Amino acid sequence: SSAGKINCMECHTTAKEGDTLGAISIEMSMDGSKNAGIQTVINTAFIALAVMITIFLFINYLISPFLTIFDSIKKVMSKAQDGNYTYRIENAKGKEAKDVANWINGLLDKIKNTLDSIEEKISIFVTDDNRDEKDHLINVKNTVARLSDVYKFRKTIEYDKNLDKVYERLARVLEETLGIKNFNFFEADTINDSVKLVYSSNDYCCNVVENGCRADRTNSIVDSCQFKDICSSSEASCDYLCVPYSISNDLDFIVSIVAEDKSELHKIKEFLPSIQDYIDTAKPEIVSKKLMSILEVSARTDALTGLFNRKYLEESIDKIVSQAKRTDISYGILMADIDFFKMVNDTYGHDIGDEAIKVIARTLVENTRDSDIVIRYGGEEFVVLLYNCDEKYIQEVAEKIRVAFSKKTIPVGNSSITKTISIGASLFPAHTESFWQCLKYSDIALYEAKDSGRNK
Repeated sequence: SSAGKINCMECHTTAKEGDTLGAISIEMSMDGSKNAGIQTVINTAFIALAVMITIFLFINYLISPFLTIFDSIKKVMSKAQDGNYTYRIENAKGKEAKDVANWINGLLDKIKNTLDSIEEKISIFVTDDNRDEKDHLINVKNTVARLSDVYKFRKTIEYDKNLDKVYERLARVLEETLGIKNFNFFEADTINDSVKLVYSSNDYCCNVVENGCRADRTNSIVDSCQFKDICSSSEASCDYLCVPYSISNDLDFIVSIVAEDKSELHKIKEFLPSIQDYIDTAKPEIVSKKLMSILEVSARTDALTGLFNRKYLEESIDKIVSQAKRTDISYGILMADIDFFKMVNDTYGHDIGDEAIKVIARTLVENTRDSDIVIRYGGEEFVVLLYNCDEKYIQEVAEKIRVAFSKKTIPVGNSSITKTISIGASLFPAHTESFWQCLKYSDIALYEAKDSGRNK
């Protein structure tokens, strides 16, 4: 343009600005440029690939330890999920990876050692359960749950008043906790070789009370699946399991379980460790309450004759009186005393006097009913409470006793002697509403019999 540094219009004066002055055509080859471009692209690609490989290797170098430890963690946690806590993370590389490996390995060590320690200590309190899981953590959880249930059971039976209540609670455990419906509890006296039924949830197929118990005799489990007719005391059609437990030197406890079929019996066997736990827990309470029962019986029983004593009468009379008034039942009261008993002691000694006491005790028991109560009231005095009777029956029983005792012989060395008794009687509540006053009337009648000649 005319404004440019090179002003073409100065020479081409006839041309106007904007006119075409001429044309130039240029030809040149692009092969060199193209080859140069391709080479540049190839070089750039190689450089880019090399950079990428370098970056990849560098990144791999940085994250490889984390990938390795992640894989190890996955493997270790997979084993731990199955209950195996023995696997550990190994060959960790890099500071961070080694730290993570040490933390996880340390945690697993603590878990394993703690579980082993808990299992070892808890095994003292509960019986080994064959149904244990492979996972120790679940084992510990289940064992702690069993231990908690057994502890609650123990705390509960500590406050029960008598042994019957303890057996009822044990039965409830078998029914509600273990799902066992048909069972019976027996006490076996190892000294007297006798068996007594103490709890029954249903009819039992073993006549162990009369025939004895094979489980107690052999001190081993009797399983009907082992051998047909293994126990002569049981019915052949029953599927049963009898398990003996030693409570003390003179007492065994037998659990007899009856199943509907053999498959149910096999399921019941899985609960034997749990039953063992509850019975082991109940042992001290069974022994203590058994001793308390013996002491109570001893306190209310005359040691020489085995009859009830005066203490029993004093503790039981309120119940007897209320029952008599509520049901409109009369009690005949006999007061019996050996005639000239002091002469027996003075002449033959107290041992012969004791024999005379035993003889009259047997005579009273033999000539009264099971519903009547015979009591050694003190010394040679005896009280008999005749249940539901009238004056005629009282007279008949008193005379029967008097005659029977006069025919009894009391051994004295190589010979024997005979004695007589005097008896006084009253009728409660016909004679008075006060039992003790009525007993006093019997005593007055007794002394009247003695004063008027005795043996009457």
